[in-house]
Amino acid sequence: RELKKMLARSAWLRREARMGVVQRRWFELAAPFVYRQHTGEVSRRIPRVESSEAPVAVLLGWSNSSVKVLSKYASLYGKLVKDCDAILVPSPPRWVYRPNTALRAMGELGSALASADLGNRPLIIVGFSVGAYLYGQLLRASRESGLETRIAPRLKAIVFDSPVDFEGVPAGLSKSVLGTPDSLAQVALQRSIEAYLAVFRAVADEYRAVSAVIHDHPYPLPSLWYFSDADFTASPADVRRVTAKWNANHPTMPVTEVLFNASPHVSHLPHYPETYEANLAHFFQHRTDLPLLPPSS
Repeated sequence: RELKKMLARSAWLRREARMGVVQRRWFELAAPFVYRQHTGEVSRRIPRVESSEAPVAVLLGWSNSSVKVLSKYASLYGKLVKDCDAILVPSPPRWVYRPNTALRAMGELGSALASADLGNRPLIIVGFSVGAYLYGQLLRASRESGLETRIAPRLKAIVFDSPVDFEGVPAGLSKSVLGTPDSLAQVALQRSIEAYLAVFRAVADEYRAVSAVIHDHPYPLPSLWYFSDADFTASPADVRRVTAKWNANHPTMPVTEVLFNASPHVSHLPHYPETYEANLAHFFQHRTDLPLLPPSS
């Protein structure tokens, strides 16, 4: 079977060579990353486009998110930004409780973003929940690999939806799981999470290192933050602790905040679709210089 595959591949390459096509017409992403073209086609293959400067939205999903749901969010950017494709990152839970796996995966993502196939294209970072943590890991990985100078200058905007700061994970996660703040069960679960982090100091240190990268974000970029007064995992106090630092560090690039009423974690779009989309459109129109599509009638 493998021999047949090799022979078929060899025959295909000979045909391409006869036609004067010697390079592959696509670049393949590693799992679990998925590429979504602005036309709606989804696969792991990035078509090779010479000197393309069309933007790419990098959607860093919440834990256990699906390609199907992330693709719906990606369509919002495809409707706003001209020729905007997307890389979808449906993060598995192990990336949260094993930070080294997240760092390794974000290293692979960074390599793809810095590749010749994407190396000239502007980037939009979109982080949902732990997607903010993954963005921090992406920054760490790009620094360690020496790819920071090939990625950072292309960052044009950041959108965070229910961003989680791991300093608040024990309280936020326990309240989110049980839905009963300050109950005996919630407090007990919170103490258990705190004990886990105390015992596994290496894991806790990784979380703190990522949190520090986000708190001390080095790039003055336009950013939009969606959060809710009913979100225990990403509370307004935790979110504003970070946005206050961003505003202080980059006073010429103030953060745009959108606070929703009573919408659960990473559920602001389903609960307030018109408000969500209107704020997204306003942000890209007034805070970025990306090429935009005319508003749909």
